Amino acid sequence: MPRRLFLLLAGLLSLGLGVASTGAIAMLNYIEGSLKQTHVEGLDSPRASTGPRSDLEGQVLNVLVIGSDSREVLSDEKQVLDGDETLVEGQRSDTIILVHLDPRRGKAVLVHFPRDLRVEIPGHGLDRINTAYNRGGPS
Repeated sequence: MPRRLFLLLAGLLSLGLGVASTGAIAMLNYIEGSLKQTHVEGLDSPRASTGPRSDLEGQVLNVLVIGSDSREVLSDEKQVLDGDETLVEGQRSDTIILVHLDPRRGKAVLVHFPRDLRVEIPGHGLDRINTAYNRGGPS
């Protein structure tokens, strides 16, 4: 009897791991397909689209991650929020994270900027950092 119980538990564990692995792979593929890279004028891309370049091995890499709340794909009716008849146009960054990768330290450092942080936006004065994306794009 103990051998049957062991085999049953081993089989259930294997099945559970298979289901969890399949779900994790599907989720990663979904997330990867949702990401979009944008070239910023005046900056050379440190990485080729196919992966790391050999001449950059071991160098520090800084990546700015911006999540946009653009509503351009929504109909006019769906853009109206909470009964307010005003259309919400443009796009604002709802997530701003600076990722610093230093291979010598062997870890990443992430700095999150609050979306309501007030900063000087060139040509527009003092405003929330999340409006800068709407006014000037990623650059």
